[in-house]
Amino acid sequence: MGWGVERERQAYDATSPPRIRVHTEDCPIFKGPFDLTAEQALQAAAQPAAAVCTMCSADKKITQLRRHPTPGTPTRFQAPVPRFAVGQRAPGHPRPADGSGP
Repeated sequence: MGWGVERERQAYDATSPPRIRVHTEDCPIFKGPFDLTAEQALQAAAQPAAAVCTMCSADKKITQLRRHPTPGTPTRFQAPVPRFAVGQRAPGHPRPADGSGP
């Protein structure tokens, strides 16, 4: 599914952040480019002046993505995967890092 962002016009001297609206590719009112991924759509919807279109049910789909992200999409709530240096063994590994032992 493609996602698109509509940037609303504002006065050149406006001090507020630019307003945007997130749409899905089956939106009846927005015909612009749908070149965002689901993760980018989530980031766009999290902006301070962002709104999500209700005509194409993008609001429901964004809520669904926040609860159940697509497989393979990292979320900010995932614990980091521990990394080990070359020659270093994970805790509890049966053999020492230098290769000695059984």
